[in-house]
Amino acid sequence: WRSEWAGVVNRYLEKSQQPERIDHRSFADQGIDLKPTIHEGVTARVLESKGIVSDRCELNWQIKAENALIRKLKELLSVVKDVIQVFAEKLESIRDTLVETFYGQRQATAAHKYYWNQYATTIDRLDRLETLLPELKAKISEQKRVHKELESTGKIHFKKRKELAEKNATLIEEVNELKSERSMLMQKLNLTAEKQIAGKRTSIQPLETEADRQYELSQDFFVQHEQAKKDYDAVEKESVEQNIDRKELWQRQQAIRLENTPRLHDRLKAQYGKDFDESGFDDAVREMRYYTQARHSAFSDYEKQLQREKSRQPRDNTQKSRRRSSEPER
Repeated sequence: WRSEWAGVVNRYLEKSQQPERIDHRSFADQGIDLKPTIHEGVTARVLESKGIVSDRCELNWQIKAENALIRKLKELLSVVKDVIQVFAEKLESIRDTLVETFYGQRQATAAHKYYWNQYATTIDRLDRLETLLPELKAKISEQKRVHKELESTGKIHFKKRKELAEKNATLIEEVNELKSERSMLMQKLNLTAEKQIAGKRTSIQPLETEADRQYELSQDFFVQHEQAKKDYDAVEKESVEQNIDRKELWQRQQAIRLENTPRLHDRLKAQYGKDFDESGFDDAVREMRYYTQARHSAFSDYEKQLQREKSRQPRDNTQKSRRRSSEPER
């Protein structure tokens, strides 16, 4: 009958658009950690109205006081848990920044190295080609001169002809080596004519510009990463000074991390597009896991140090007072 009665009352409350509802079940069945009050009865109420203390009413006052205390403790516990959650969210937000900046710095450094190597290699080849061309021209001219002299030298000058012939052969070999090197450089530079050299120099300037941009970007990421480390330590230190439970804080961080990491992965993948490096991201996550574990351990040690210092203070003060009391009066 209790269930039916509660159902009728709740239907009328709903019709009246009242937010309250009643529940016929006991606190235990409802999962409520409060003590139920007892039925006082008319007699107890009459006695109370006459100023006479009723055992039943007094018992209910005690139960209500205990329930109020339980509610207050639950509120305080909820506040503490909320504070732990706030610290965990702060630390994990900074940890995301650490992962992102670590990954970004690695990517930018690799990109800088790639573009700079492309630019420097091309410049070296162009410089060598520009040096080689007049050298080749001079060798060809010298070889032609020696060859012409050889042909004009009579056969009776056997010794001179032999020297000229040897020199001519050496020059031909040197000319062929320079021509081979020129062909190789032209091929690697993707040039079909020597007049294209100046244009090639102009065309590779964007490589230098991009290399410089990636270098500046890597430096920016480095600065952001170092600042994030300082921020992380600052929050860790504050959590210790506010006596936040270290074990629960770390557990909260891990729970948040499980949700944040896939979101961070997807965001960076969308940001970097085809240049996104899966293994590089995994490396960044792993490195920052090691880092945050190390900082958690370090600040756990810091917490123990503070506790030792606090435990020594009363004893030190007692010893000082004893020394002062033992000093003779002057």
